[in-house]
Parts: sequence; C-alpha cells; structure tokens
Amino acid sequence: MSVMKESEHLRLSLTEIELATKNFNEPIGKGGYGMVYKGELCISGRPTIVAVKTLGEKSLQGLKQFLTEIQLLTGQNHKNLISLLGFCEEGKHKSLVYEYAANGSLDTYLGGGTKINLPWQKRLEICLDAARGLNHLHSNSRNKQTIIHRDIKSANILLDDNWVAKIADLGLSKLNLEGSNIVSDPCGTPGYCDPGYYDGILKKEYDVYSFGILLFEVLCGKLCSPYPNKDGSFMLSGPSVQKYYNENRMDEILDPYLKDQMSSYSINKFSEVAYKCLLKDERQRPSMDRIVKELEELLLIQAIEVQSLKSNSCSSDPISKLSLFGESTNGEIGLTCDGMLRFYDYGSDDLHDHFEFLRLDYKPFDDDEDSFQTMERVEKVRIMFERFDLNGDGGLDKWELGILLLKRSPHNEAPEEVQSYVDKMFRWYAKYIDGDKGLTCDGLLRTYDHGIDSLDVDFETLGLELRASTETEDASRKRDRSEKVRKILKRFDFNEDGGLDRKEMASYLAAVHPEDQLSEERMTFTVNYMFQILGEFVDGVTGLSCDGLIKNYDLGEDNLDAHFKILKLR
Repeated sequence: MSVMKESEHLRLSLTEIELATKNFNEPIGKGGYGMVYKGELCISGRPTIVAVKTLGEKSLQGLKQFLTEIQLLTGQNHKNLISLLGFCEEGKHKSLVYEYAANGSLDTYLGGGTKINLPWQKRLEICLDAARGLNHLHSNSRNKQTIIHRDIKSANILLDDNWVAKIADLGLSKLNLEGSNIVSDPCGTPGYCDPGYYDGILKKEYDVYSFGILLFEVLCGKLCSPYPNKDGSFMLSGPSVQKYYNENRMDEILDPYLKDQMSSYSINKFSEVAYKCLLKDERQRPSMDRIVKELEELLLIQAIEVQSLKSNSCSSDPISKLSLFGESTNGEIGLTCDGMLRFYDYGSDDLHDHFEFLRLDYKPFDDDEDSFQTMERVEKVRIMFERFDLNGDGGLDKWELGILLLKRSPHNEAPEEVQSYVDKMFRWYAKYIDGDKGLTCDGLLRTYDHGIDSLDVDFETLGLELRASTETEDASRKRDRSEKVRKILKRFDFNEDGGLDRKEMASYLAAVHPEDQLSEERMTFTVNYMFQILGEFVDGVTGLSCDGLIKNYDLGEDNLDAHFKILKLR
C-alpha cells in the first residue's frame, strides 16, 4: 500500500514512533480504530508533545480511515483543525501522529461527572473556534474541493493548553468537488446524524445539523443521547430540544451553572442559532459562514458584559450624567451642541424617541444639497470604514460595527447600550444595509451627515490619519511599520518561536503601557480579548504572529510610533 506522494515528508519509521512513545508506554485513550498514546517528537528542532493514534491490525474500516486522514489533513493549515504531524506505515504497524490537545475533548466537560464547569464565555469561544474550523473545511478552495466531516460531535472537538478548540477525526470525511454531488450511506454517530438524510446525497447541511446538536449540548451541559432515559428525565436529542424551543421552555433545560452568566438575549439568540441548524428543510439551515458571524456577535456581547459592568456609584440623576461630558461644556453657557450629540451617542437616552416626543421634524436628505461638501469628510469616513471592515467584504456587519463603536468611545459602555445602538443603526439606515455584509460605506457617511456623531472627534480618537500619498510613499511607510513591529515582536518573543504566547503578550502590554499598571485579572482579560479579535493570526502553539501584531496596530488599537519610542528601539 502506498500513500500519496505529497504526504511523504510526514513519514516516520516505527523506531521513531517507539522512541517517541517509550514503546507505547503511556496510553491516553482509545480511538475509533485503535489505542492513542502520548509521546514526544522533535518537530522543527523542538521537543514537542504529540498524540499517536494506532490502527488495529485487523481493522479494514480503520485502514480506509487511516488513508483518508492522511489525504485530507496533509497540507491543511488552520488553527481550528488538529494538525497531522506525521504517520507511520511499516509492516503491520500503522499510526498517525497529531498535535497534542492537553485539555482533552469537549465532551468530557459536558454531562455528569465533568472535569470542570466551563464558564459561558469559554463555551462561546470553543463553539466559535469549532465553527471556524468547520467553515474552513466547507469553504476549502484547494483544488476547488470542500470537505464534509460526517462525524461532528463534542468528542471530536479537542482543546489545547490554551483552550483553543480543534476539529479532529476526519477519518469519515468526504472530499466534494465544487458543483458535484456525493452519494454515500449515512455515517457518523447516532443522535448527531441528520434524520432527513434519506436521498443518499451528502451535503454540507449534514454537518450543520450535527453542529446544531453540539451547540445544544454546550448550552444544556448534557451529551446527546438517541435513547430515552429510563427515569423519564430530559434526554438531549434533536426532537427533544426542538420541542422545548418551540414551546419557549429553554430555561428549563439550560445548564444550571450558566443561569447567572447569561442574559436572556444570549440564551434566546444562541438557542435560535442552534435551532436553525436542525431545521427539517436543509435549505433553511444557516451556512457555517453565517453561524461564525452569529457566534462572533454573541461573543462580542459577552465580552462587553464582562468588561463593562456599570459602576453602582454613578448617580442615575440626568444632571449628574451631564457631568461626564465636561469637555463639551462652555462655562456659563453650559453644554454645547457637540456635547449634547455625544450625550446621545453614549446611549444615555434615545435621540429618536425624544425627537418624536418633542414633535420636531427634520428635512429629508436632498442629494442636490448633500451636506458632504468636502472630499475630506468623505475620505475620512472611507478610511474609518476600511479600518473596521475586518473581513474586507465591503460592509460593516454587527460585529464589525460593534468594534468600531467600542474603539471610538473613550468611556466604557454597558453591553445593552452598544448592542442597542448597533441594532438601531441597522434599523435607521436599513436602506444602506447590504445583506449579510452589513452597513455600507455610504451608510456610515449618512450617520455622520445626520449629526448623530462627530466625525472629526471619532477620527482623532481612533488615531487615524488623512494624507495624500503616492504608491511609493505608501509602500515605504508599510515597510517601515512592518520593520518596527518585527523589532517589537522580537523584543518579547523570549522563546524565539516567531510568535507571542499569552505570557509574552502580557509582558509586551505591561512594557508599552507602563502607566496603566493592569491587575492580573485585567491583564488576562486584555490578552484574551486581543487573541479573540486577532484570532486568525493566532497559532495555538506560538501565539500571535508578527502579521497579527501589525493588524493590531492597523486597527488603531495602539500607537506604533509611541510604543517604539517607549521601548527605546532603533
């Protein structure tokens, strides 16, 4: 038997496997077709803990899965997919070598007798990681082929030492050439399989159903079971969770540990996403790309809730509220027009409700008398728009718009205020919403034209620059910025692995923000927040890459030149 030539660089000898596992001395589990052992191999010159999955000699089905995993995982490079580090095919021995997931599989944290009760934010992060990994498989453009996993379940979601979730066990997966159909028998694990899979045509929606079951497991803290409980108690299955959702009784099956950690909005929204994955009509199920966006929005809300708990010491008296806007007052005259604009901007009150209550009116937009009188204003909004269009699709979805609102505001805002303001902007400027892409650049221009916000203040707060430059100047500036960031990363990359792990990131933040003196709890939150926002640039082993640090400065998170000066780099 031969393995594809493109995988040959991963081939290991049986002697190497035996040395790595100390002659298979430390079993850590049992896979679908053999034992799994912990071992240590030298990868890229570094001792690396690995997991070695062996194939039983008489397992014909396992042999097929063995070849499938080598074929599919070779060349895959995504932080939310388990990495294949090597394989051995020598005589009767066959084994696969993976990166080691120190925190085990997700299913061990759900159901009775769990190791740890994971908090809601951590569960959300894990779900988002898994969604990103599955979306990568579904949208893989290599040779115009996508991958359908066929066995998505909590037991196949592995967690590394930083709690980054990685999809594993692609042995049952199928490659699908774009535009073609795969005819296949039902497969996977009972309870997670799509019950509507009758026609034998394998589609991405098969995985989406399984992912919906996984989401309900995370929400309810129970593992899926296709068989009724003998005592008649709640059993988590597709039909049972659909019944509770349709009867508006989700609070009855919610994991009790989460009840004080979730708002009603989070419960309803997360349940809705999971429920849609199980819809009988597969055409109505969301794509994994859509699910990723929904979970990103939920995580943003949760992050704001953790970060921005309102201070009880702040008076609810409206006059006391106005004292927060001292920078926009003018002696005896009092609060300026700009100050009043900012007052509404911070969600202190509802501008449109007040406008209607006072029976005021305003003249609709007239394109012939458009108030954007200068190209400078247009250019400023364009620069701001491009800065926060993180996925580059030409629109600001709710996640991206929420990030913009957080970054432009010097004050912490309550989560409901930010979310409410985002929802209102989508409602007020509905004609400028481009489907899933979100608010268009022209829509953002209109928000400033209405006077709801102060463009110049926001532009300055975000640390943006407006200047004409040639392509040569731009290229030179980019090279200069890249070199500065590279030197900063090198200063704090203590283990010289090309990235900043969480400890190195904390050292970096403490050095460039000496005036903040962040507590350990606050530092942990800040590091987690940066890793989440810059997730696509974070590797589970090395941490934040140089490109990720560049992106951090490009987003206006910090002032690169100021940091370079603080660190006394040259």
